[in-house]
Amino acid sequence: MFFNSVEFYVLLFLGTALVVGLIAVPRSSESVREFLIGSQLLSTTDHTATPNEPSIEVHCDNSGNVIITRRGLVGILTTGAVSAKVEVRGDRITILERTVTGNDISNTTFANEALFTLDFLAPQRYYIRYETDTHVATTSFRNTPGYHATPSPLNLNS
Repeated sequence: MFFNSVEFYVLLFLGTALVVGLIAVPRSSESVREFLIGSQLLSTTDHTATPNEPSIEVHCDNSGNVIITRRGLVGILTTGAVSAKVEVRGDRITILERTVTGNDISNTTFANEALFTLDFLAPQRYYIRYETDTHVATTSFRNTPGYHATPSPLNLNS
């Protein structure tokens, strides 16, 4: 008789709603770690990409540091600065680049490369999204000693 009662169907409905609710709830989001890092500016032409071609290159050294080389900087004096806000969420990294051109008019040496050192990443696979004001690049890498990725071009934001 219990299976034909209203109480049974109310409990069945609530149990079904609970199961559907648990299935529909997204996974708990991972915490986001944020870092603000500066770069070392270089004025060099010793690289494979043409000086005006914006790109990033990832290299992992033997101590576990990840070195990101940003090539193709335009209009940045060596007295200027290129910094980055790095957001790490699990295996996803978002890098937001910020530039300051520099105002020393006696210095006419322009930087065309910036080196960022990320010394806070665990040895695992990561996916990077690198954003500037006008360009974006995506790539992936594994943080293992000696890893060296081919340059990833920065494409115009759409």
